[in-house]
Amino acid sequence: MVNRPRDYRWTSHLIVSHEEYQRLGQEQDSRLEACRALFKARLDEEIVGQIRDATNGNYVLGGECFQMEIEAALDRRERR
Repeated sequence: MVNRPRDYRWTSHLIVSHEEYQRLGQEQDSRLEACRALFKARLDEEIVGQIRDATNGNYVLGGECFQMEIEAALDRRERR
């Protein structure tokens, strides 16, 4: 393909870990373990339903204040 990763058009060689990910631990192993732990617990079915409804209905999921901010920013109703 190419001799160096940076020469490939779709390379990710410059990608660095997000700041939030870095905060999960001092070392790579501890960050990986902490990240995995975040996804071990299942979400409550009610929350999953709310996420699904908001996604399928194309509306904002969040608190009243957040919904109002999004509506103001987009100049349209974003609530169900």
